[in-house]
Parts: sequence; structure tokens; C-alpha cells
Amino acid sequence: MAFDEKGFYNIKAVENMTGVAAGTLRVWEQRYQVIRPERNRAGYRVYSQEDVQTIQWLAQQVKNGVTIGQAVKMLHQRDNLLPISPIMDMGKDIVDDIKDRIIKALDDYDEQSAGFALEEALSLFSMERVSLDIILPILHNLGDRWSKQEITVAQEHFSSNFFRARLGTMLSALPSNREMPIVMTGCIAEEQHELGLLIFSIYLRRRGFRVIYLGQNVPMEDMMQAFTELRPRIVAFSVGTAQALTTMVQLKEKLEKLAEEMDMNLKLAIGGRGIDFSKEKQEEIGDAYTGRTTEKWDEWLRKLNKKAIDASA
Repeated sequence: MAFDEKGFYNIKAVENMTGVAAGTLRVWEQRYQVIRPERNRAGYRVYSQEDVQTIQWLAQQVKNGVTIGQAVKMLHQRDNLLPISPIMDMGKDIVDDIKDRIIKALDDYDEQSAGFALEEALSLFSMERVSLDIILPILHNLGDRWSKQEITVAQEHFSSNFFRARLGTMLSALPSNREMPIVMTGCIAEEQHELGLLIFSIYLRRRGFRVIYLGQNVPMEDMMQAFTELRPRIVAFSVGTAQALTTMVQLKEKLEKLAEEMDMNLKLAIGGRGIDFSKEKQEEIGDAYTGRTTEKWDEWLRKLNKKAIDASA
């Protein structure tokens, strides 16, 4: 799924990301000329990030009860579209209010209220946006407060279990195209911190990859066996603690050696709190480090696909 800055998403990926059927996309293009995808060398449509942003905005208006014709007129009256991330469509105040309500409910062990607030967010915004711009900042806040002993271990576990269940359901609800590149994601041996990796898995699946999520605490031998069977284009794993760094380095080396033996062009995606605050470790793993924000993930993905284009040129 190589791409460049002008057009890099095929129509199936855009369908998965936006929830707008391919046939509808073609109608919007031909009848309203509101999106103008380019064509690759094979003659297939390729959509830019701006195209995706436009489609998502139009889809949201239609979901709110506006006809597509009216939405197109509204679009032309706007000076420019607001960025996909962070969430801005409904105003930053609404996003902050939802985050505050979820945090307060979880601090009070009030799963029902936290669930209602999260459902409200999902009714207003796409699944990806809720994951990346509401849940992820709450998780960062949770980790920071736990490290400062501002919340108890019980509160941290309660909150983590709440999000683990919701994120797992959200990932399962996303379509998985068997014809798209495979990404294998999982936590290394003795690693229990999977929430960031779950969100990263949602991020990649929304971009058209076929994500196979292995879960927590995957023994190294099993990770290697799965790699041999699946032959994924990308392997992503999370390192949540400094103690897991040694295992991470060993797994990285073994996967790279195995990929070389199998004549595969393996790309690694490594993140997590065990690396996020260590410049030394980030430099050690180089381009495999994904960062901890959506902007960094976008940058990592652009670099990944630019190298794919260069390699095929």
C-alpha cells in the first residue's frame, strides 16, 4: 500500500476509514466533483489525506441529517477544512468536557457514567477519532497521575480494564480486508500494557491494513512462529516498562534475522512508555520507533511508505 504525499489511499482503504461505500465515493466524485482522486500507473484511484478529510466531513454532515447536496454547498462556503486530528468539528470544549467526565467517573469507579460519556463521544465522532483524541490522552493522563501517586493502583487497574474492554470491541468492529497488507501486533513476553498497542492497531486498521492482534504477554517463540505463518509486512509490539527493554532488543534481532532468512522486507513498529522517555533507546531502534502521538504515527507511516516507493522505483 505504497503512497506519496499527493495520493496514497486506495478506494478500499478510504471505504474502511470513512465508512462511505466505494459506490457512493464514485457518485460524489462524478456528480458533485467535490473530491478529485488521482490515478496511479495501473489506472486505479488514489486518494490524498485532504480527500479523506473532505469525505469524513461530508459523511458526518450526512449522519447529522444534512443531504449530500446541502453538505457540498456548506463545504464550498467554508474557508478550509479543519484537521482530522485533534478533534475540532464540534468544538474543543465538547471534547474536553467528555474527557473530564470520563476521568471523573473512572476515579469514582462509576463504569456506567464513563460508558455513557464514551458512547456519547462515539455518537459524535468516528471510532478512530475517539480512540486517538479522547482515549489516548486519558491514558497518558492516567499513567502520569499513577506515576505521581495521585491515584491508587486499584483506580489505575479499574480504568485500564474499562478501556481494554471497549478498545477490544472497537477493533473487532472494524472491517478487515484479507487482501490488504498484514500487520501483526502484540505485546512481548511478560508485557501487560496493551492499551496503546490496541489504539495503534485501530489506527492501522482504519488505514486499510489487515491487523492481526495477538494480545498481551506473547512468548518470544510464539511470536516467531506467528511471524513465520503469517509473513506480515509489519510487526508492531509495545514495550511498557524499562525491564522489558532487553526482551524487546532480543525479539527485534531475532525477527530481523528470520526475515532475512525468509527473504522478506520486514518493517518494525515499536512503541510504549518503556521507550517514550528514553532518547537513547529511541535512537537505538531508529525508524522502528513510532512515537506516542498521532502526529508521530502519521510521520512514521509516511516514512515507511516513502521507503517502499523508493525501493520499488
